[in-house]
Amino acid sequence: MWYFLSLLSISGFEIDYANDAKQCKYIYDERVSGKATDQVNPLMHDFPEKNAIPRHIRRLTVYADSCGGQNKSNHVIHFFLALVRQGLLDMVDFKFFVCEHTKNACDRGFGQIRNRMARVDCWTVDDVVKNVAAAGNSSVVKRVTVEDNIFRDFKTVIQTTKTSPNDAGISEDLRRNIDKVKTPRSKVALMFERYLMPLTPPQPNAEKIDQMHRKVRPFVPSEFQNDPLYAAPTADEAASQRIPSVPD
Repeated sequence: MWYFLSLLSISGFEIDYANDAKQCKYIYDERVSGKATDQVNPLMHDFPEKNAIPRHIRRLTVYADSCGGQNKSNHVIHFFLALVRQGLLDMVDFKFFVCEHTKNACDRGFGQIRNRMARVDCWTVDDVVKNVAAAGNSSVVKRVTVEDNIFRDFKTVIQTTKTSPNDAGISEDLRRNIDKVKTPRSKVALMFERYLMPLTPPQPNAEKIDQMHRKVRPFVPSEFQNDPLYAAPTADEAASQRIPSVPD
């Protein structure tokens, strides 16, 4: 029966920090945010802010595979340029391996996670976080929640500081040019400080919440059945998708 159910989607983002030989993993579920460039930039901002900048590291080298996707994105590149323009870093080397998909340290980390998850049962998000941490000896895992306010709308801010198609062509300078005055470093820093708005969490999926409560919860061990993951949908959530009220 479970084959036909849509269970909770959990996303993982890994940054291998070569300086300390650590696998830094961010774990969050679909109730917190989605999975696109909007999520990559906030996590890429949180990592150097907590690890590189406090240690006065001024040059960042980032390796990414060469397949198209969320990591090889125009907005990610502009995000790195914004970090340099603020003066937080002196240089960011964004490097790609050979053509097509090339496995790197992050792929090894996700392989360890897959091997671990194939041997265990996870009934809550906390169970997933614990097993991800246990998958590798060098793993440092952070569970991201809505309250952490990590996921913020970098894309809108970055778009306001780069050139548009109507601006005159320039060489290796993507700042917006208004009245022949380029965006100063102070403005970029100010916008990152004051105008990064929180990303709106996804709307609750009442149908999935109802499925988790009525169809999955009966098979969950009793000690986990009171986890919020298996709570019944509220009256408002049920009404929003016309879910009939079924007694527990």
